[in-house]
Formats: sequence, structure tokens, C-alpha cells
Amino acid sequence: DFGARGGQTSELPATRTMSSTNGASRVEEVKDNVSHICMWCGVTVVGVFITYAAALPNSCWEDNACTDLHGGGFEKMHKLAVIGLSVAFVMEISGMVLTFRSAQGLVGVVRNLEYTFIPPLLLCMTFVMLIVENIMLLNMSFVHVAADGVGGKHGRPVYSAITIEWLLNGPIL
Repeated sequence: DFGARGGQTSELPATRTMSSTNGASRVEEVKDNVSHICMWCGVTVVGVFITYAAALPNSCWEDNACTDLHGGGFEKMHKLAVIGLSVAFVMEISGMVLTFRSAQGLVGVVRNLEYTFIPPLLLCMTFVMLIVENIMLLNMSFVHVAADGVGGKHGRPVYSAITIEWLLNGPIL
């Protein structure tokens, strides 16, 4: 009996957790954390659009030197990346959904079970951003020309989509 030792109660730890903490409030806390992450991503994207509107960079397809340096091999690479990342995303999201469905009855019993779904959710967000980045890089209008004196060579391709992806995925990872 737990009560005989040092004033501890006879309640099991899992039962004590259930009675002292509401499972619904923990779910709300997880939802709040995810909403903060989504809000941060939204603010970052708005900041990127404001910066883009202020800089107005030239597209790579407008410059022959940039088009020559960018080459044609990138299109196939980005298509394959979109396919591979999409497969990984579907696998991760399906695993997360199946795990969530099977754990529905245990949310109030197992302590902090809701927090185990945050890493797969963040990974899915990362996959979505990488898919969007590679789709953007398929279109030459998202590849920009470096200004004179940047990188030592006029017409050098600048992959702005990669910088945006780093701004979003870096803190998530």
C-alpha cells in the first residue's frame, strides 16, 4: 500500500493524473502550440512578400546569362524531388492519422499523449514546405537574377524559394 510509506496516497500515478488534470485542456494546449507555429509561419511569409515587393528582383528567364547557368537539368531534379517528398508526406501523415485514431481512447489515461503527435505534425509541415519549394523552382519565374556585384558574376541564379524555405523550416527543425 502506498499510503503506509511517507504519507503517499494509495492512488496510482495514472489515476492521480487523470483526476488532477483534464485531458481536454491538454489537447487545447497542444492546439495552441500548433496555432502559434502556424501564426509564426504566416508572419514569416508576409515578411517575405513585403521584402519581395520592396526589392522587385528580375526573373531568371529575363536574362540570357542566368538562363544558361540555370540549365535544363534542374527541372527533372525538382520533379523527382516533388514526387519523393509527396510519398514521404503521405506516409508520415497516414501514420500520424492512424496512430491518432488508435490512441483516441487513451488520451485521458496516458499522460502527455497529445504531445507525441507534435513531432510528426512538424515533419509534415516541413514536407509541405519542401514540396512547395520544389514546385516553385520548377517555374523559372521564382529563380531570380543576382544584381551586379553579388556573387562576383552577373546573371548568377538566385534561388529565393530556398531562402524562404530556410526561414520557415529552420526554426521548426
